[in-house]
Amino acid sequence: MEHFSKTSYLIPILQSQDYEVVPFWGRIRKSSGEDFFFSETLATESTIPYCLMLKKATLPTLVETSEVNPAIHSKSQSVHSYENTPPHLITLFELSSPGVCSHPSTAHGGLLSTIFDEAMAHTLAVHFSTDPEKIDDVRRTLLTSKLEVGFKRPVRTPGLLIVKSWCVAYNGRKHWMRAQAVQIEPVEGQAQGREEVKLEASGLWIKTSSKL
Repeated sequence: MEHFSKTSYLIPILQSQDYEVVPFWGRIRKSSGEDFFFSETLATESTIPYCLMLKKATLPTLVETSEVNPAIHSKSQSVHSYENTPPHLITLFELSSPGVCSHPSTAHGGLLSTIFDEAMAHTLAVHFSTDPEKIDDVRRTLLTSKLEVGFKRPVRTPGLLIVKSWCVAYNGRKHWMRAQAVQIEPVEGQAQGREEVKLEASGLWIKTSSKL
């Protein structure tokens, strides 16, 4: 929290009564080796030294649907309008350079896909539980089935990446997700700058009956 509170653009989000900080469970080290990639490999000064997760204080009821892929196209107004609703989860990532780069000062696309996968999985998990005693068991029942990423603009590094994510709808064990990643770009004559969408993602998660 302290690191991100130094960014003036984030202060309204961090102080909002609509969101609450929740543990980033994938960043918590575990003796079993679970989550090692995000809690160790990508938790260095040269990769992603800081991240923070904020959950909407009151999550909406999940929308049940019979559509094939409501995360891409939907006839349901409640599903289609997800971008006009507050994100279910906002995740902040401080990206270092050149540790996460492909092209100079540009984040690697594979890393960005990993970030989406992690953020969207956590978004689904908080719809089931935020209880520290239960969350790991919940997360072990949620498996990524499909993830599609659309790259719009390069993600500059070093820099802050803000990921907004939604659980769009579900049908039985299937859960459709959406997310977008933005960075704050300077605007002449404005102190705060503005959000610019860098990439978007849609995905399908399956909730299994047993944990891994």
